[in-house]
Amino acid sequence: MDGDNIDGAIRIFNPDIDLTDIRPRTVPRSHVAFLGGSRTDRRRATEVDVAVQALNRMLELGRPISVRVA
Repeated sequence: MDGDNIDGAIRIFNPDIDLTDIRPRTVPRSHVAFLGGSRTDRRRATEVDVAVQALNRMLELGRPISVRVA
C-alpha cells in the first residue's frame, strides 16, 4: 500500500497532525500455548491412553438406551 495514500487519508480526519509523531506498533510475542510447546510427549501419550480406555469402555457398554440432547 502506498504510504502517501495513508498519509492523505489520515489528514482528511486530522489536517493538523504531525505524522512523524506516529510510531509503528510492536508486534507482541506469540504465547507458548500457540507454539505447541506446552505439551510434552509423555503428557500427550497419557491423554491418548485415557481416550482409548474411555472409548473402549463405551464400546463394552454397548448402545445407550436414550441420548440427552442439550
